[in-house]
Amino acid sequence: MDIETYMDNWENNRFWEHLDFPHHKRRFKFLADNLEGQRFLDVGCAFGHSTYKLSRLRKGSWHGLDFSMRAVEKAAENFYGQGIKFYYTDSFDLLSCCGKFDSVVCSEVLDYVEEDWKLALALMRVTKQVLLVTVRCRDKSDSGRLKVYTADKLRALFKKFDCWIEREDPFFFAKVRHRLGEEFIFYD
Repeated sequence: MDIETYMDNWENNRFWEHLDFPHHKRRFKFLADNLEGQRFLDVGCAFGHSTYKLSRLRKGSWHGLDFSMRAVEKAAENFYGQGIKFYYTDSFDLLSCCGKFDSVVCSEVLDYVEEDWKLALALMRVTKQVLLVTVRCRDKSDSGRLKVYTADKLRALFKKFDCWIEREDPFFFAKVRHRLGEEFIFYD
């Protein structure tokens, strides 16, 4: 499913209303509790609702990024005046144009990406301290979801980094950081 069709589905079904469900509240708590630093990026922010919720749980300089221009425009409109900057890019390779961030959040996004390894590398390029990832750990009938992760598959995706993974249904929570004392050089 292309990104704009997915955004139509997101908007028509008002999926942001689900963010108050208990499992999403646990997801936000994990993310907020594990952020480091003061400058944060939420990748795959859609219409900005998750970024806004996170900004209320953890103060700092918040930024949201999505791969849909319409989603970013809607996010900027929805949360105008809330101190959140929103960015658009249509390429993982351009993610670094937004700069570097102390902590990067990528929650419920990797499962929708065909070339998840490309996104994983792009995320680590913009992460100074910690990347926080959540993915579904069980099958869910969602027409946009391309894969279901196991802990081993998720760990393999970040094999060049230190990766801690915890499972609490319906999510895997991953905390990823550059290896201590090791400068990571990317080869494409």
